[in-house]
Amino acid sequence: MVICFECSHETRRALDALLGQGVYASYQDAIQSAIQNLFVLITEVRTRGVAILHPPGMPVPEGPTPEQEGVRRAPPSKSPSRREEPALASAPPSKGLVEPWGRIPSLFSHEGLSTPPATFAQVGQTAPGMSECPDLEGWLWGQLNRLLPGKASCRALAHLHQTHPDGIRLDEAADHIARSAMSLGGQLAEWDRRAQRARDDWLATAFPVLTGDQWKGLRRYANQFVGALSQAGEMTGLLAGLKLAGPVGADRISLTEPGWRFALLSSPVLDGGEPGSSVRLGPEEKALLLKHIVRWVPIEAWAYRAVLRAIRDGATTPEALDRELAQRHSRRALKSTFIATQRSGVISRMADLGLANRVREGTHVSYEATPQGWNFLHEREG
Repeated sequence: MVICFECSHETRRALDALLGQGVYASYQDAIQSAIQNLFVLITEVRTRGVAILHPPGMPVPEGPTPEQEGVRRAPPSKSPSRREEPALASAPPSKGLVEPWGRIPSLFSHEGLSTPPATFAQVGQTAPGMSECPDLEGWLWGQLNRLLPGKASCRALAHLHQTHPDGIRLDEAADHIARSAMSLGGQLAEWDRRAQRARDDWLATAFPVLTGDQWKGLRRYANQFVGALSQAGEMTGLLAGLKLAGPVGADRISLTEPGWRFALLSSPVLDGGEPGSSVRLGPEEKALLLKHIVRWVPIEAWAYRAVLRAIRDGATTPEALDRELAQRHSRRALKSTFIATQRSGVISRMADLGLANRVREGTHVSYEATPQGWNFLHEREG
């Protein structure tokens, strides 16, 4: 059946935003899902008098909320290599309630963070210097493409440490934080819509949203922006990759000392509550994170240098940058999709740190280094 209807510019922008976030594969999928969801909401209101939003397969809880009952325990997960997306659990949790949209969930607030963890995860040792940047395969996975979700997860772990000072099970933390991140993602998406932000400026990028396959979004956020275990038993994800969190003991995780300090810093998004601003990290957050990366995560700092050098040498488009990175930083043939993923991820993280920008003119995309980016490169080369 084919149905035609008039679509306003605002609705078209909302549809484009959903497709751009990867929530739906086509306009057809988005419209069908919207109609089905509307039917469910209307039915719930008519029969129950209220509609409670929660991930699919998750019954409406009759007991206390997660905040009242403490952190739940989800089934432990086994994950493949870090290049593949691991699964947090085989089925959605049996209890839980996503907080309503309209406010930043309390798990991401700066209030109440008075007690540091009793045991910090070890950052590790400073890696020795190298004359050349490691291969693309050694860089952080390109799908770890935003730093604001990392900030949110650090803040959430800091809250969980208030009741779990000796660390918390990774599966518990990932599940609990991801569900609250869905509420946060919904709020940020609404701010993006109201501010009519361009795609590169979306605050909601990489957060799970309460549309489409919610459980897939929850699992992705939990694994990528909180953490998962590899087949070798190592913690993977953005927090582990940037050494902001890590294992303590046999089955628990904790923030590192830099991760704790990063969590405590004021956030223009989580604390500022300014729907019209597209600034994802404040100056203090950027400075702390960049200093930490230079000292403790040299692979990431080397990746920034590689991109900045390539831009300086004229590789300012996605295609040119991919070719440059493949030639200089790959010892074997890599799939073009993998190279593009690695390039896009590091560019996005650099943009969050204020080192580089995407410039869009119609459908044409190019990259430019910021003054902070040039300073970073000069300091590293000098």
